[in-house]
Formats: sequence, C-alpha cells, structure tokens
Amino acid sequence: MTATRAARADPLVRSPREESPIGVRLEELTPGSQIVGLVGNGAATIVQARWHAAGALTVTFRDESGRVSEQVLFRDDEGRLEKLAAGRPWSFDADGELFRLASEARRIELAWLFDPFLAVQTSNLEPLPHQI
Repeated sequence: MTATRAARADPLVRSPREESPIGVRLEELTPGSQIVGLVGNGAATIVQARWHAAGALTVTFRDESGRVSEQVLFRDDEGRLEKLAAGRPWSFDADGELFRLASEARRIELAWLFDPFLAVQTSNLEPLPHQI
C-alpha cells in the first residue's frame, strides 16, 4: 500500500482539500456565521477569524448571552463544530403576488365545502329545478 493510500485510510490524516466527514471546515468559519460547538450546545456568532498556519485558526466569537471570547481551533476540532443555516427561520420577504395566487387557488379548491352550488351560482347557467 502506498503512503497516499495509507494517509487516506486514516481518518485523522487528510489533505486540506478533502471534505470534513462531520462538522464544518475551518475555512468556512467567516465573520457573521453562526457555529454550534464552540461554547456548550449554544450557537456562537463569529466576529473575527485569524489564520496562524494551514491548520490553526483563532476565532473571536460572541455567544448567545453576548459574551465575547476567543478560541484557537485546529483541524481536529472540525468534527465537533456545526454551522447553522444562514437567514432567518421565519421571514416575510417572499413575493406577495405568488402568495395571493396560491391562497386564491386554495380558496376556490375548498369553496365547495361551504357552498355546494358555488359553481352553478358563479356561472351564466340557469339550473333547472331538478338540478338544484
């Protein structure tokens, strides 16, 4: 077995370009990103990231209580870190016209539950007495 195959077989030895099997890579720790695993189970917001070598990064972060701390991270720490998705979980910045169109389609789809003769009343047809 060659040295490169042996290095790939060992999960602790990996090149900087390989994807981390679990967690987040150190290169993804940019200011503004929210990371779980720096302080307990809570999320921390990265304020600053400074590289010292190819495998050492000092991050300054703010935890959920607002405390600012600093920590040195190595490649071995990538497995315990997890990046939260960017954006707000509930935002109201979608297209209003699409929402209006979807809600109107849903209203028409369910209208028969409230008025079984809605189709007859909204059309130009005159129903015969036995059709009502």
